[in-house]
Amino acid sequence: MGTHKTASTAFQSICTNSRKVLIDNGLVFPQYSNWSQHSVAAWIAQKRDVKHLRKFLRSIFEETKASNCEKTLISGEDFENFLVGTHLASEFEDLAKSEGYTNIEWIICFLSMQKNLGIKWFWI
Repeated sequence: MGTHKTASTAFQSICTNSRKVLIDNGLVFPQYSNWSQHSVAAWIAQKRDVKHLRKFLRSIFEETKASNCEKTLISGEDFENFLVGTHLASEFEDLAKSEGYTNIEWIICFLSMQKNLGIKWFWI
């Protein structure tokens, strides 16, 4: 997951446009419904819509297997909420495991404080 303002939209666009290359390397960036990225799954989890979340996880698991891959990559800025509400991450993992996933890894991208990036703020 990339927190907001970490170029995650650019990353998601690259993954979308490189699906074939990713699959050739054993990794699926799943296409679900008309989602351009996967934050909707985080929103569904936050609403506790287990039925819809299970449908999403089942679909992307099946897509991964149909592509002869073992790894699925999902990306969405709003998974950052799982860092605070860790129960959401646990519930998401439990559902993912019930749909066939066995090894779940969370990769988090964030930027250091803006003062360390040389950005200057001007107040008028």
